[in-house]
Amino acid sequence: MTWLARKLALPLLARELVEQAGRRRTYVVRVVYASLFFLGVLLTYIFDVADMANSPVNVYGRGSVIGDSVFGFQIAGVYLFLPAMMAGVITREKEAGSLQLLLITDMGPWEILFQKYLSRLVPMLSFMLLSLPAVALAYSLGGLSAGGVAFGVVYLFLAGLEIGAVALFASTISDTSTGALIRSYMVIIVILPIFQFIGMGFVMFFGGIAVFIGMLVSTIPVTIFFLGMSRVYFLRRAFPRPGRSFLGFFKRVDRVLNAVNRSLGGVVIAGDSSSLPGDRPVLWREINRRALGRFRYLLRILIILEFPVLLLHILHYRTGEKAWLFIAYTLLGIMWIFAPALMLVLGVDAFASERSHKTLDLLLTAPLRTSALVRQKASAMWRVMLVLAVPFFTTFVLSIFYPFVGPDTPGQLVLACLSYFVYMSTMMWFGIWAGMRVRKRGRAMLVAFAGAIAWVFLPMFAGAVAEESMGYSADLPAVLFSLSPVASISVTSFGEHIGGLTSTVGPILNLWISFGFLIVFLILCMVKGDTYLGRA
Repeated sequence: MTWLARKLALPLLARELVEQAGRRRTYVVRVVYASLFFLGVLLTYIFDVADMANSPVNVYGRGSVIGDSVFGFQIAGVYLFLPAMMAGVITREKEAGSLQLLLITDMGPWEILFQKYLSRLVPMLSFMLLSLPAVALAYSLGGLSAGGVAFGVVYLFLAGLEIGAVALFASTISDTSTGALIRSYMVIIVILPIFQFIGMGFVMFFGGIAVFIGMLVSTIPVTIFFLGMSRVYFLRRAFPRPGRSFLGFFKRVDRVLNAVNRSLGGVVIAGDSSSLPGDRPVLWREINRRALGRFRYLLRILIILEFPVLLLHILHYRTGEKAWLFIAYTLLGIMWIFAPALMLVLGVDAFASERSHKTLDLLLTAPLRTSALVRQKASAMWRVMLVLAVPFFTTFVLSIFYPFVGPDTPGQLVLACLSYFVYMSTMMWFGIWAGMRVRKRGRAMLVAFAGAIAWVFLPMFAGAVAEESMGYSADLPAVLFSLSPVASISVTSFGEHIGGLTSTVGPILNLWISFGFLIVFLILCMVKGDTYLGRA
């Protein structure tokens, strides 16, 4: 075999694709993705096009609405699904101890990374092909040009390359798949919007061809940068090193800040506690082994989250420009997506990480009831929930002064605050249940996210179908909409009414339903915990 033929054989890519084809999880993810995508397109058709079906003249030209929804849902799918698919591409090799074997083959670092990169992009590209029937329908209705379709396809492809590169870098520098997933979403939330604003700047100042240039500027440099950084850290982080986690990062930051602090007088605002485990050893262990458990590190995360929220509201107050308020509520919407996802991940990881690290059997030897062990695990997560609550409550309270958005009465303010704690607690306990019930870490994550997504979107779909068949004045659509937390959050947090929900009845009904889910999963974890963890 010649050198070129050997390089083009791509054996690692072939192995990855064959392994994915043999996993049931691959087909479950495809079915979930396809169901959500076509459900979103169907809802768009029901709300924006179906009412005009009696007159072909009115329907003509509405293809742009469906086209925008198709590419919008696909972009959302790339941002949500691709990090989960790509985050474990290197970390699983580290966890299995097989990355060292790859390094002694005749494949160089670039070849390994490139084939790993492609092994997750190929399934994502197959997801993108789901758009073809919907795009054909949109194009046949008119209002969607061939140039618009080409632009959407190119941008979707470049977005896939960009998000894939970010997740590959996160997998390269992480020791666990969960850490890689969290890092991927952090980069997506914090760094990528900067490049998006730069790309929008080209469009606003130049227009015309600058739309295409702005698309390239906002995606290609990010892709090249993170692929290059993946190569830089691939060999450096090929072997897991203790202390090189989020906690290790914060400790390194501490050394720098302590050196600066000593020169400024040595003032300590939040120091570490010297407490001993006492009668809650599991809680003490969770607090001290994770960066998301220690008070000083949570305080820094709080400042990072709270500062932009306060800044945006101050800018709106001083200038009177609604654009700042729009950005603030866009940030709130993003936080409503990723904060429950973080609580879900932490909940799953509470026991799934113990299984993957082979420490669960040692943990179960502690002279504690399973219910006490579970409660102490959950108590550590409550610290994170309280930190995340501050920017939410800041926006809720300040919304009293904005009659056109958000809660504008004390009653709605109370509902907004209750909705936060109920939804976050439900996600946390659902994640804990999935991590205890499902033995494999990756499968537990899949079960948790699939259940959460079904809870969010299935009631919306059922409500839309009922509303289309029964009319806007019927009570059943509003009840079905109230089963989804999205409908309640839209009322309590943004002042937007969906499906005829009122400002109080719909959110209160949804809170009771969510609280019921919370109690069910809490009881299951407490009563069935011995069986799930193998103590019974």
